[in-house]
Amino acid sequence: GSNAASSSSSTGGGMLGRKAGFVGLASGASSANVLQGWEMQAGFADSPDASPGDCNKSTDGPCEILICATAPTTGTKTAKSAGAITATGGSMPVTVTPDATNEYAKAQDGTANLWNGGETISIVAAGGDVPAFSTDLVAPSYIDVTSPTEPANGAPFALDRTNDLEFDWTGGGAGNLVVILSDTHAALTCTFPTSAGTGVVPASALAVLAPTTMGNFILGAASIETLTPGDWTIQASVLSSFTWNGVVNPQTFTYQATN
Repeated sequence: GSNAASSSSSTGGGMLGRKAGFVGLASGASSANVLQGWEMQAGFADSPDASPGDCNKSTDGPCEILICATAPTTGTKTAKSAGAITATGGSMPVTVTPDATNEYAKAQDGTANLWNGGETISIVAAGGDVPAFSTDLVAPSYIDVTSPTEPANGAPFALDRTNDLEFDWTGGGAGNLVVILSDTHAALTCTFPTSAGTGVVPASALAVLAPTTMGNFILGAASIETLTPGDWTIQASVLSSFTWNGVVNPQTFTYQATN
């Protein structure tokens, strides 16, 4: 599907580090043929032999920049349990529970959306190997990105690293538009309030990406929070589907740096 609740990036379920996990909910269209629905996913893993890499964080305007001289490694993962996890505040309560191997099956429904946008979604984990945790996230509004123009037929987005990259959209309200651009050693996570209707990724931030290379490009309407129960790092996310120039889209693309 197109929802990014399980994306292995900072909008989803990346598990880099010793003890890390994710819980994500997504609502809205997943394709031109599936125009409504929702899903909830979760996963937690202990990776004692993982390496955090040699990375430094900084900020540039609306963007958080992560540059790694040595890339993190995932190590050998062992699934762990955070107990039953329940999300309330949408059109119905949703719960995912771990099985005997501590894996969480996806909960999903393709007949209705879980929210309209603006609702407060409360996520509560009962706790287990992972300490109990909870958070409240505002469900993002469904938006239509009007510029820049989407590449045709799934082609990579042409990225000019020397110029600001502006995004414009309609339907703004609650939540944020999140733009993530990443290559093997650098990543930008830029966050703009959807109520603004516009946001700019500065050229100075784009410059940290490697020239003339292809990378990952994630675009979506999201509310994201990093939680730290005990010695765990958990990313909680609530995502809404969006359209790009009126077309239902996945949230994961690629880019090609042109310079």
